[in-house]
Amino acid sequence: SSVESPLKEMLEFLDGLIIMYPEALQRRDGATRLYPFLQATAVATEYVPQTHVPDELPLTITYQLLRQDPTMLSNLRYPTHC
Repeated sequence: SSVESPLKEMLEFLDGLIIMYPEALQRRDGATRLYPFLQATAVATEYVPQTHVPDELPLTITYQLLRQDPTMLSNLRYPTHC
């Protein structure tokens, strides 16, 4: 389908960035303090419903980021107060 080509290109671009700077996966955003996979999810949640971006794109990007460094899930801290 026509969606697969742009999605494939974006994922290949993302892979290239990760190859060049793998440490970026463990760097938090300066403003939000979110890791890249969480930032991708947050942005997608906020903007995708308002755009023509395919629904699977944000989830695919989040998965791709986590797949590159699954240990990021073990680094998360959950609040102790609820």
